[in-house]
Amino acid sequence: PNNYEFVLLQITAGVVAVFSLNKMHRRGHLIMAAIWVLLTYSLVFAALELIYDGTLLTIDYKTMQWFALSSVLILLVYPLVFIFEKIFGFVSDVTLIELSDTNQPLLRKLAEEAPGTFQHSMQIANLGEEIILKIGGNPFLIRAGALYHDIGKIAKPEFFIENQAIGINPHDKMNYLKSAEIIIDHVKNGVKMAKRHKLPEAIMEFIATHHGTTKAQYFYLKHQEENPEEKVSENSFIYPGPLPRTKEAAVVMIVDGIEAASRSLKEKTMENLRELINKMVEQKIRDKQLDQSELTFSDIKTIKETLLKKLMNIYHVRIEYPKEKENNTTNQENN
Repeated sequence: PNNYEFVLLQITAGVVAVFSLNKMHRRGHLIMAAIWVLLTYSLVFAALELIYDGTLLTIDYKTMQWFALSSVLILLVYPLVFIFEKIFGFVSDVTLIELSDTNQPLLRKLAEEAPGTFQHSMQIANLGEEIILKIGGNPFLIRAGALYHDIGKIAKPEFFIENQAIGINPHDKMNYLKSAEIIIDHVKNGVKMAKRHKLPEAIMEFIATHHGTTKAQYFYLKHQEENPEEKVSENSFIYPGPLPRTKEAAVVMIVDGIEAASRSLKEKTMENLRELINKMVEQKIRDKQLDQSELTFSDIKTIKETLLKKLMNIYHVRIEYPKEKENNTTNQENN
């Protein structure tokens, strides 16, 4: 092909390659992209031949071999993604899917040493993914972030209620200040662990921000209750932060607290769940925990509705049907 034909061929094939690889999260997508590019080359080249010669009989099939080779080179995208991630620090969907594999060493360690926390993280991942698909965002990012957000609990799993055996609570043997320190430290330990295992910055955001700058409320109130005359420093009971910036990290923060609190409800009715969700979301807004995130009021409304629906499914909550009036029943029997 001449210069004009070459430019036209490369532009059209390039556009097709970009759009066909827009959401690459399976190796099969590379194969399909290569096929689409080859078809594009072939169709454009055939069209040009028809324009110039009016027939396809004069097509130089040796040129088609170069098109096939060019298409096959698309398969180099897979290793190049890894190289570019390391150089420029971005995270692809392929990497996020690989990180979400529960057979990853760090997730296996979490499952073995803190099984309750692992199950909680799986639940947050499922709920968060459902929400982000409705409000817009990256479902692969929120799933991976949710799975790793509590890895800091691996350091001292027995201090977290979801990992405790019935009747055994090590917090009973220490003061509330020390207990709060251990609970808060799971965020710092998680960030250190993430750095040690070279997790991407995008995942570390979930670990560092899932409690924001809130208080370890239970231990703070109990400490106040037992030491009414002592001036309590709130800073000793506050998580270090920072606040979440992305939609995905903000959703994990909201879902994390609500899912944990919903398990402690004695009666898991629709009204109780709705009240809990509204109360905890409003508290996050009042405490300005969502101020730096990308969530809108419309997103928050969708989050509430989705959480209520999913939690009702999880706890098998059924709508209570209104009872018929006794008079109506008696009349029916008489008839």
